[in-house]
Amino acid sequence: MHASDSIVAADFKVPPDASTKQSNLPPSSDRCSALEHSSSVHGSSISQRLRVGESFDGIDAATLKIFSFADGAASLRACRLIHLLRGCSSIFRDSAGSGETYMLSESTKWIGAFISHNWSVHRYRKFAVIALYFNTWLAAFLTGVVVLAAGVASFAGILPTVRDLEHGHLEAISARLLSAPVWILSFLFVRQVLGCFGLLGPTVFLDKVCIPQTDPSAMKECVKRLAAFISHSSTIVIIYTDVYLKRLWTVYELAAAFTMHTPDRIVIIPTIMPVVMVFGMISIYIGDVMLIVMSHLAWYSYISNLVKLVSMYAGMLAMRAWSRQKAAIKTSLANFSVRSCLCAVEGDRPL
Repeated sequence: MHASDSIVAADFKVPPDASTKQSNLPPSSDRCSALEHSSSVHGSSISQRLRVGESFDGIDAATLKIFSFADGAASLRACRLIHLLRGCSSIFRDSAGSGETYMLSESTKWIGAFISHNWSVHRYRKFAVIALYFNTWLAAFLTGVVVLAAGVASFAGILPTVRDLEHGHLEAISARLLSAPVWILSFLFVRQVLGCFGLLGPTVFLDKVCIPQTDPSAMKECVKRLAAFISHSSTIVIIYTDVYLKRLWTVYELAAAFTMHTPDRIVIIPTIMPVVMVFGMISIYIGDVMLIVMSHLAWYSYISNLVKLVSMYAGMLAMRAWSRQKAAIKTSLANFSVRSCLCAVEGDRPL
């Protein structure tokens, strides 16, 4: 799932006033402005230039330090996806890190995905969004394999079939009954199962894991270079809720992402999106089960039409909720102001 496939930069543009009015920005924004100017002058995103090893001769040393690890004062680290999904994202239970959580990360040259989120959001909502981004197509593939296998087994006489009274043909009942459960289970837990076989998934950045929490000086140095972690990431995955644009750190991450990456590298996923998908799948499945159970009744065709109408109505409710969420995001962007953002630790604001 990519930005262009869902709602991201093409649909939601950061208002010009939010990033260009110096009077409305914290001190750290001066560095973002310098990076943005450098990116526009050289005609490509900073992340792209880092990837191909292009020089930064036109940028002063202080600005270069923001998105570079060249001086060795901080190290680029990432953890594997499995650590974010394990225990239904238990790592997101609180923001407190330790030496043990830091050991989950390792030094790397590049990060697959930077996870931008607010700690005030419940971990289950974050788990659903991360599963949506990383597991959707894998779940679809596994579901397709299972449904195909069940269909072949049904018409080979190994699994039962039923006759559709409305159209008169045989149906592979097992394939229909397995599709939604397999998809939902794969969607939620496929990475955990793969992790048991040593397949830990792509590299990701999570502040709690990749920034040392027990060494205050090292932690401060890494926090100052948060833009460097973003610039060394292939994709920025934003777990969006109504508080995202109200917290200073996530606003800074968003500004850095748009400064250093092209829009197609930034994926914004509202937490309602996986709920809509799973709710839609369950609604379709319930309708299918009802049709199968009642397929022997004489008034089956009437029941079939009623179930289809109910499923369509449930889908419309889900899409309505999704549309309202998109409208709320646009309103938040339109009314955005850095000065109104909150910072959990006011001492971090000058950073």
